[in-house]
Amino acid sequence: MTITKSNTRMLEGDIDASNITGVLPVANGGTGSTTGAGVFTESFESSEIAIPSSDGYVTATHGLGSIPKLYSICLRCKTAEGGYSVGDEVNLSIGSAYRTSTEVSFIASSSVILYNKTTGTYGFTITNSNWKLVFRAFA
Repeated sequence: MTITKSNTRMLEGDIDASNITGVLPVANGGTGSTTGAGVFTESFESSEIAIPSSDGYVTATHGLGSIPKLYSICLRCKTAEGGYSVGDEVNLSIGSAYRTSTEVSFIASSSVILYNKTTGTYGFTITNSNWKLVFRAFA
């Protein structure tokens, strides 16, 4: 899997249903209300999942009871490397992912390449055991 600079910025920062606020006006495609289809009422965060040793699907059962309106898949640093500190997270491109009313899944690669956080240089291949996958979903 190749992570590019453009898709690592897709969902920067933590998204948490408890801190999403505001109303999207009807004129901008919203409901104009703080209740209804545009509001997240449930959220899910998986436990940390090991990156597989070979390419293949990684799946987390979310238990939300409906297809999530928003989801993310990130790498969480567990041992510092490539300029990243323990606890740092990098959102992955989810073009190779899918979601259903019961699970979130994506095709993981056994070789992940990122930008070095300190230098900005592309081509840093992570050590899989130093990172974990985390899935989040909101309905």
